[in-house]
Amino acid sequence: MKKGDKVSFKDEKLNGVILEILPAGSVLVELEDGFTMEALQTQLVVTVPFIKQQIQTDVKEALSEQNTSTHNIPFDLNNNIIEFYTIPSKADRVLTGSVDYFLTNGTPNLLLLIFGKRSNNNHTILHTGVLEPNSYVCLSTFKRDALINIESFYIQILIAADGEYKRPFTKDISVELPELNQTKNTAPGILSSSKKTSLINLNVADEIQFKDLLSKFDNSQSARTSDNKKNRKQQPVSDSDISKEIDLHIEKLTADFQNMTNSEMLALQISTFRKEMDNAIVKDCKQLIFIHGIGDGVLRNAIMNETKNYADIKVFMANHAKYGAGALEIRFL
Repeated sequence: MKKGDKVSFKDEKLNGVILEILPAGSVLVELEDGFTMEALQTQLVVTVPFIKQQIQTDVKEALSEQNTSTHNIPFDLNNNIIEFYTIPSKADRVLTGSVDYFLTNGTPNLLLLIFGKRSNNNHTILHTGVLEPNSYVCLSTFKRDALINIESFYIQILIAADGEYKRPFTKDISVELPELNQTKNTAPGILSSSKKTSLINLNVADEIQFKDLLSKFDNSQSARTSDNKKNRKQQPVSDSDISKEIDLHIEKLTADFQNMTNSEMLALQISTFRKEMDNAIVKDCKQLIFIHGIGDGVLRNAIMNETKNYADIKVFMANHAKYGAGALEIRFL
């Protein structure tokens, strides 16, 4: 496994991309919902390998072989944005003609990329290569009837800047057709029938950075943490408070679960999670293990969303040998 690989968890319905290779056989994975967590490589399987090509002196020659499009399209190539375009192959065949899919690189950085399609739970790589700064490439061309069986496209991008690869990016893109109502689009020429998706905007700070700032400086969270810290010395700390295991299976929380709806069960489980987290903060607990089990991932995803409301914690997959993929470990910093 390597940085940029797209992976799935063997025992759960989770997908993500590897952000960093860590010691002791671990990796840092960014999940599809933007949540990042550590996992063992043995827990993962690579679904789409990221082909990290070397930047050599013959890059221009490779590009000339890959980009065979004869289009001369007035893209904005100086907007510091990486964009995905759906464009009719011919200006006079918007309704029935073939469709071109383009990637534009409006940044001063070189890109490494993979583009592919998903059909019947299989993926097929359609284009791999290098895209120079302030340039564009036709990723693929499809006849209309061939698009019917495609569930989605996917794209992976690495930005080469300052002598290293940065910002691994992966995204599923819905299959679009050119825009029939040209009055909606004031772009010139053939772009008047195009549809555009902005993938990476270097004019704004990373979304993750915004999340970190909100987490650190959110007033309500800061006040809550401050109040809890004031109460820590008032509570005796026992060995059992240092590390605690909480089983969130519904039968462990109530004997009346057979009369509950799924939403009522989930509400009780999340309420228990919050109470245990609050108690752990007050008692200066160092570690909690929440056992959520292996199922459709609803409870696990709900827990992960809840952890975003707490500062100064780290979330990991719990010991795989002991819990399999059915538990999360939370460490308090």
